[in-house]
Amino acid sequence: MGLRWILTLVFALVTAFSVTRAVRPGAGHGGSVSAQRVTHALHAVMGLAMIAMAWPWGMRLPVAPQVALFSLAAVWFVASVALDGRGMWTHDGDGHPRLHGLLHAVMMGAMAWMVAVMPDAMKGGHSSTADGASPMADMPGMTMSGSGGGMTMGLRGAEHTICVALLAVFVAMTLWWLSRAFDTARATAPGTRSPAADPGALATALDSGCHGSMALGMAVMLLAMT
Repeated sequence: MGLRWILTLVFALVTAFSVTRAVRPGAGHGGSVSAQRVTHALHAVMGLAMIAMAWPWGMRLPVAPQVALFSLAAVWFVASVALDGRGMWTHDGDGHPRLHGLLHAVMMGAMAWMVAVMPDAMKGGHSSTADGASPMADMPGMTMSGSGGGMTMGLRGAEHTICVALLAVFVAMTLWWLSRAFDTARATAPGTRSPAADPGALATALDSGCHGSMALGMAVMLLAMT
């Protein structure tokens, strides 16, 4: 299975889970139901955008609307922490409610940045085809089927530095979220006496796993852009 398909599967699962949670928010999470719906709906849209970004046809989608959407999403998460932290992030089962809100903001902001710099990344790469024509954009390590060649992506200067910094951030986010998911999931095992073994613990573990998977997928995409 190619890397494109692996990423597509990961982002599709994240999207499906986010849609489910948007329709039926978890009882173990704090804040208003409407705020939970917005949070999960934004992650579902982000998952769809990441699927598109993994394929050549995604490069034909308009850039400006995507940048605007994810920038506003980042602002929304920051505002939810700064203005209504007690209402939305009072309790999410892992003891770091405000940190979660800020991490969501980082993810949305990074998504906006990735969409914005993708054209520059394509220009920084090199292309090769049998007839000398310009091929469709392709991601490094993700071979395009057919007789045409591929195009590698590469950022330079400040954009490359930002990309590397974001890559480090998302690797750390992946490890943090997945470790929280595994720790919380173990607390739900039959016979455990941990205080975390409550009806909302499993939902919290699934949420953390979902966000960890999204962070991992974004880290792979950022690695391809360096």
